[in-house]
Amino acid sequence: MAILSERFGKRLKSLREDAGLSKRDLANKLGINENQIGKWERGDARPRPDMEDSLAEFFKIDPLDLYTSPDEGPTRGGDETAFAEEKDYVLIPLYDLEASAGDGRVVEEPREPQKHLAFQLSWIKGKKGLSRKDLLLVTVVGDSMEPTLREGDVVLVDRSKSHVPEDGLYVLRVDNTMLVKRLHKLSYRTLRVICDNDAYGYFDFDVKGPPKDLRVLGKVVWIGREI
Repeated sequence: MAILSERFGKRLKSLREDAGLSKRDLANKLGINENQIGKWERGDARPRPDMEDSLAEFFKIDPLDLYTSPDEGPTRGGDETAFAEEKDYVLIPLYDLEASAGDGRVVEEPREPQKHLAFQLSWIKGKKGLSRKDLLLVTVVGDSMEPTLREGDVVLVDRSKSHVPEDGLYVLRVDNTMLVKRLHKLSYRTLRVICDNDAYGYFDFDVKGPPKDLRVLGKVVWIGREI
């Protein structure tokens, strides 16, 4: 997971320096040892998901933006950008995160988007609640969500919908693994994580006290498939 750790470290250092904080300042605000900040920034280690949440809250960003900055726009200076502007399209970055629809795969994120896919700006604006800065694309791996999702499908994820206001498909992070599953509300505080493929099981968790290694990253709002 060296790539992911290194990317996190550089992003954290940038956020810290932009805030005018020393490593000691940040450590004191988080209530941790200064040496831990150094390990993170060098890419020697990564924080637990609950500490990532604390960092994101402190810097007032989405937790996923500790790895993927929403300011990373389309490919610079290329025909792609001109095409998007001329045709009233917006380019959404596709990251090789391998959101798994099987047993899960450890997230290995590249330094730059794998590529960009063009979406009509009118469609993005027309979809209630969608904002360009909250969107990214990831590739599905595995068969646990068949027939809904298949290996190689691309899903558009809205990171602003990480609080599960309604049933649907969501991208989760469980420990260091990215998963795409169906979430169903059993009650106001209990969610069921479901695989559409009956060969796989399900599990429930308490919204008010979820496992520290589990986080909902966003809702799937579009599915793309090659035929």
